[in-house]
Amino acid sequence: MGHRALVLCSLLSLAAGCSAQKWMAVANAANEVPPLTDADVGGAVATFNMWATEEGMLEYSLNVTDIVDLTMSHIHVGNATTENGAIIVQLVPEDIQLPLLSPTVSGAFSIPRAAIDASSLTGMTLPEFLDAADSQGLYIVLHPRNYPDGAIRGQIMPAPSVDFMADLTGENQVPDAVDVPSTAAFKMTADGEEFSWELTISDIANLTMAHIHVGNDTTNGPVAVILVPVNGTMTDGSLPMLETPESGSMTYSGTFTTADLQDLTPDEFRADLRFESGMNFYVNLHSTEYPAGVIRGQLTWMNDMAMAPAEAPMAAEAQGGDIAAAIEAPAGAPGSSATTASFNAAVMLAAAVMAALML
Repeated sequence: MGHRALVLCSLLSLAAGCSAQKWMAVANAANEVPPLTDADVGGAVATFNMWATEEGMLEYSLNVTDIVDLTMSHIHVGNATTENGAIIVQLVPEDIQLPLLSPTVSGAFSIPRAAIDASSLTGMTLPEFLDAADSQGLYIVLHPRNYPDGAIRGQIMPAPSVDFMADLTGENQVPDAVDVPSTAAFKMTADGEEFSWELTISDIANLTMAHIHVGNDTTNGPVAVILVPVNGTMTDGSLPMLETPESGSMTYSGTFTTADLQDLTPDEFRADLRFESGMNFYVNLHSTEYPAGVIRGQLTWMNDMAMAPAEAPMAAEAQGGDIAAAIEAPAGAPGSSATTASFNAAVMLAAAVMAALML
């Protein structure tokens, strides 16, 4: 079964140290084992991006420049610079029934958007694959005809992006909209196992509670996280409430960890954030007049609010160095193959950075 091309995706991401939703790699000659030089491979370089979509599915993009006679590309298990590991996923050719590209490809090569699912993997389950991606236990390799063992490779690592948000209104209440002037904006940031949040409320009347609930925009689900009262805890199975209901405009903020989840395991919470958070969680405010909920909004990774790009999203940070270093003029004699190759790599890294900033 070959990879299935998908048109749209939801982009989700958390910082390294928690479960990521977006990963990246930059493949070059220096990462090969044993290492090669840019001149050896004609300056070939590649950027790989992978991101989570609906549950059980991943998408990826692959962009290559200056390759000579590309025959295949894979994701391997292991460290890119110290070992040669087993093949886990075949990326090129996209049809996994074909072991090699025929004819080979030279120059630029691109897979704008393709899919990986459990059936794509060899020797790993999908959860094991995701854990390996989170812990930098996977790398990508491109194999040209003259370097059958690989010419360029790069470590797959979590790409940084951590913010989730929700816009709350009475119109979003289920099953019936609530006609109130109240609105609220919720933002959540993940940092390892800790989640920090801020809830800014306008024109509320008699606020009693606020929570993150499990559910999509058509259902009412159980409480996953208690937000207000801040640091509130369940007592004898009852949700805590503000001792004195609050009215007007106000801001609450706090932190929680996966240990604070209500009737939801840490693995379930991470998985539901990883895949389609906008379909899995909503933020709901409750008041004296509307105990079942007065305003609500779906919790969505912030880039979900933007239109899906024509091409697959690029990672936000150059691998193995900072942005400024990536776009500096490379060392070497002007016009030399090493200089050209290094400059091409820098341009690809800078382009990836700019593409991410425009999402």
